[in-house]
Amino acid sequence: MFLHIGSNIIIPLKNLIGIIDYPSSLSSEINQEFINICREEGFLKNQLNEDVKSLVLVEEDNKCFVYCSPISSVTLYKRANNPFETIE
Repeated sequence: MFLHIGSNIIIPLKNLIGIIDYPSSLSSEINQEFINICREEGFLKNQLNEDVKSLVLVEEDNKCFVYCSPISSVTLYKRANNPFETIE
């Protein structure tokens, strides 16, 4: 099964590690440090911008990467837990 996380990006569900709500992560110093390290080390796969609502952690080739998604963490969670249900 696959998960569409927006911006024409689809990931295999088996590679999904976690989904982080981006707006709430801004209030946490440790999450900010995590995001900065991901950016500096090249683990951030696409751009952080004003449209980002979620951070999606994915394992690819035994490495962890972070995708920025314009879709809310709640919607992504629902998609991941019931890939056959249509979400409106």
